[in-house]
Amino acid sequence: MKTIRIISTILLALTCTAAFSQSTFRKTINIDDRDIGKYISQTSDGGYIITGETYNSLENIFLAKTDMYGDTLWAKTYESVHQEYAYCVRETLDEGFIIAAQTNLGGLKAWIIKTDATGDTLWTRMLEGRIYNILPTADSAYLLAGYETYDSKAVLRKMDQSGELIWTKSYGFSKIFYEMIELSGDRIMVGGLSRLKEAPGSTTIELFMTNHSGDSLWVKQYGGVYIYYYLSLQNTYDGGYIFSATKMLYFEDANIYLHKVDSVGNTQWTKVFGEDYISDISQGVVQTPDSGYMLTGEKYMLPKKGNSGMFLLKTDQHGDSLWEKSFDTDTTRTSGYGLIKTADDHIVLCGEELSPYAPATSNILLLKVDQEGLITNLAELKTREKITITPNPNQGNFRVNILDGDRELMIFDMTGRLIIKQNIKPHEGNSLQVTDLNKGSYLIQIKSAKAYRTAKVLVL
Repeated sequence: MKTIRIISTILLALTCTAAFSQSTFRKTINIDDRDIGKYISQTSDGGYIITGETYNSLENIFLAKTDMYGDTLWAKTYESVHQEYAYCVRETLDEGFIIAAQTNLGGLKAWIIKTDATGDTLWTRMLEGRIYNILPTADSAYLLAGYETYDSKAVLRKMDQSGELIWTKSYGFSKIFYEMIELSGDRIMVGGLSRLKEAPGSTTIELFMTNHSGDSLWVKQYGGVYIYYYLSLQNTYDGGYIFSATKMLYFEDANIYLHKVDSVGNTQWTKVFGEDYISDISQGVVQTPDSGYMLTGEKYMLPKKGNSGMFLLKTDQHGDSLWEKSFDTDTTRTSGYGLIKTADDHIVLCGEELSPYAPATSNILLLKVDQEGLITNLAELKTREKITITPNPNQGNFRVNILDGDRELMIFDMTGRLIIKQNIKPHEGNSLQVTDLNKGSYLIQIKSAKAYRTAKVLVL
């Protein structure tokens, strides 16, 4: 059991620092004629890393890094003479990045790109099939989820830090693996889809609990009547899981499907959202601090199927809709693809901002909104105060300094999962001690009345 003890000492030690802002923003990034942000992660310095496609004569993969205020620091492209698509990017333990992509070189190929902290390529690997998700694990390896050939079995692969395959395992209960979450106790939760051979050709959703060796711990299956696409999976504060997908029946309009399960996969509730004459495409879901949920995606108006834009849908903890917002303007149209909850409890979305006028160009759209879905343009709340951690790196036991006005300490793993949350009282002294953290990298966040401070800690 992880614990925090209060120590009345002033710390002088190695420092690893970044300041988080509560500012909201709307930013665009331009790389080429048409740029689409497909996947976004928050980085250990409080900024963001985005991957997707940039179009000219061919689709190429890009990687763009921003600071915490959404301002672009750098952008890199990874090109070949073939069409390419990006699915996922993660920050790695060495503060570089790893991308799961696809190239049509010699047929369907998964393309894994490992970069350093500035986006320069360190190594690439080509694999059969497609990889939708890649996860740096606490044992300093990479877990890859996808499939080998269309309509074959879903597959997990494990790579070492140099990109060499450690093992490959396939699973007959699912056709495609889409999502992964690393959990405590050497567990991985995997989300997948299966196209059934029986009429009417429906698709089921699978939750698969495995370990770092790919062994099956349990599998649960949901659905069986409808067709589901674009699976998104997150763990929840109560130890369960929430997943969203796009739900269709035959050739009817698409709707948003939201499904909550407990810690062992038992269904607690399901919800469906949608409107007549509108096709609603779900692309992501996160849980909000009030235990509700936010979902993003895009809407298409019928019968012409014109794009009517990125949306943000808010529900309560039972999945009942509270409000919905759109981000189109009078001169631009939007599409939504990526959604994360940030360390300062805001929501960041990425996608595409498209001009409907010739020439039809588009930019990567990056939005940070508050809990009401608003861009409030608050003043940037920066701080020069630093978090001091000692020792760093460590063996799972370390101290974190606190300042007057600090209210809360939180520790997140590198997937964004909250590990520890501790209120700080004014009389508690000058430091907190954390013990018994498992091996891996973590973000330490301290919240005061006006700002957030974060630092990265490495447990060896």
